Amino acid sequence: MSEARYRSLVESTDDSIYLVNRKCEYLFMNAKHRSRLGFFGEEYMGKAYGDFHSPEETGGFREDVERVFETGEPLQHEHRSQRDGKYFLRTLSPIRGLQKEIVGVSVVSKNVTQLKD
Repeated sequence: MSEARYRSLVESTDDSIYLVNRKCEYLFMNAKHRSRLGFFGEEYMGKAYGDFHSPEETGGFREDVERVFETGEPLQHEHRSQRDGKYFLRTLSPIRGLQKEIVGVSVVSKNVTQLKD
């Protein structure tokens, strides 16, 4: 599959997809996640997760990212957003470089709020 097809898939999904480095700085956000946070372009690049979320949410997210870096294993759990009260099934997965080292974490956040009603 070509890069254009991957990009189309990631940009057209209704799930929030984003990538962060070990410092929890954003490397990428798909259109869905950018719209949730109110971005129109790439102004999020280099900004930290904590720049847009509460200290409590940031602390938990940092722990999750660090655990993925330490274990090399994906992590999945339910998360309730303080921003809008919605529930999400969040999956964090390691991104590996050419030498198989972990260079980042991909996050897929699926809105499961309607399943809670």
